[in-house]
Amino acid sequence: MTLPKHQIKVAYLILAHGNYEHLNRLLLALDDDNVSFFLHIDKKSPMPDNLVLKDKMIFVERINVWWCGWSAQKAINSLLKSALRTNADYFVLLSGADYPIQSRQAFYSKLKKGGEYIDISKGFLPHKPESRIKYYHFDGADRRNKRNLKTLLYFGMERMQYLVKFIRKRRYPFNRTYFGATWWALSRECAEYVTNYIQKHPECITFYKTSWCPDESFFHTI
Repeated sequence: MTLPKHQIKVAYLILAHGNYEHLNRLLLALDDDNVSFFLHIDKKSPMPDNLVLKDKMIFVERINVWWCGWSAQKAINSLLKSALRTNADYFVLLSGADYPIQSRQAFYSKLKKGGEYIDISKGFLPHKPESRIKYYHFDGADRRNKRNLKTLLYFGMERMQYLVKFIRKRRYPFNRTYFGATWWALSRECAEYVTNYIQKHPECITFYKTSWCPDESFFHTI
C-alpha cells in the first residue's frame, strides 16, 4: 500500500444497538477534521434522538441484527460499501460499546505505518471449530432466549444435522479458512479488494449466510 502524504483520513464504521449516552462519548473521543462516521442502528432498537456530530454522520439502512447470525455481517458489508464512497484511507469497524484507550495521534501514527489491523488465525480453533461453517445455522432468532419457540425450533433443526449425516455443507467456496475477531482497521486497498471479491464471488455470501458467527470468518477468509 502506498501511504498518503496528507493526514490519514479514517472512516469509522459503527454497529450500535443502545446505550446512546456512551455512543456519544465514543463519537466525541474519535472526532477530528480527518474522520467520518457511518452508523448502523439495530432495527430492533429505538433510533437515538440526541446524538452529537449528526452533520458528520451517515446512517445506513437498518436491519434486525441477530447474535451469531449473517445479519451482523450484512450490516458490516453495508457500512463498508457506504464508506468506500468517501476518500478515507482507512476503515475502522467498531461496536457502539467500544472506547479508545490511546490518543488519536498514537492511532494515526500506527496507521501511517501501513498494513492491515485484523486478528487472523489459519484453520479451525478449539473455540472456533469447523462445525461453525460445516453445518447449517439459521439467522433471525434470539439465540440467547432459550424459551423462544423460534429459537428452540432453530436449535432442533441444527442438532438434527449431527444425527443425519447427509445434512451438511460438503463444498466450501475456498481452499483455506481463517478466523479472528470481528473488529478491524483495513486500508482502502484491502477494503476495495474485499468488496470486489464479494461482488465476483456471490457463492461466498450464500455459504456464509448459514454459518455460525460469519463476522468472525467472512472477511478473514477473503
